[in-house]
This record gives sequence, structure tokens and C-alpha cells, in this order.
Amino acid sequence: MKHLFKTLVERVRETNISARVPFRCDAPDLKRFMVLELEPLSDQAIRFSSWIEEEEEREALALLDPDRAVDPDLMVRMCAWCKRIHAGPDRWRELEEALGEMGLFQLDPLPKITHSVCKDCQNQVMEEMGGSER
Repeated sequence: MKHLFKTLVERVRETNISARVPFRCDAPDLKRFMVLELEPLSDQAIRFSSWIEEEEEREALALLDPDRAVDPDLMVRMCAWCKRIHAGPDRWRELEEALGEMGLFQLDPLPKITHSVCKDCQNQVMEEMGGSER
């Protein structure tokens, strides 16, 4: 995450062109599809803006509830951009699919979520950095 944000910021500063990247910011009972925009300002400053493009209601997921009891020794990797769950080597699954496939709701307490970036999202961000003005 840190590397991708650093690369995005450097690209915007070097090219003086805004960058827009889609991402998700889910709540336990909502899928939120959002966009992050990095806009160059004077003196190498950058304005970060984000907005919701679409929301979808869903059944509440305990895994995303900030008040849930967690096992600090058991972690699940989640893509910080698309919210898919890492389900094995080169396997990322939609959150709802992964929960059923991996049996995460049968665990008590639930696993802790750690964030990384899946290859699909990393490639999408890298394409944005190499490409088009929006």
C-alpha cells in the first residue's frame, strides 16, 4: 500500500496530471464503490479527494464489524482496493465467496484483517500511473 501511494504521488508530481483510481470502502452492511483522485496543486502539493460512485446493500458481515472479537494471531489478507480476500497462492475471492469457502464465520473469535493489494488492483493502479489524463 505504502509503495503504491508513494508511486501515485510521485507520478502526479512529475507529470502534473491528476490520477483517478477506483477502490472499495465497505461497511458491514454496505458495499461502497469509490474513486480516489490525486490532483496536483502548486508547490508540489496534492489534493486527495474521494467520492462514492455506487452503494449496494448486503447482509451484514461480522468480519467487517469493528466491534467484533478478534484473534490477533490469526490474520486474513484483504485487498485494500477491491476488498477481495486472499484465499491461497494467486487466488483472491470476493469477500462473500471467501467467507463461505474458507469458513471464517465458524471461527470464534474471528481472524484479524490485514491489508495488502491484489495483483489485479496493483496492475490497474500501475496502468493509471502510466497512462491517461482524466
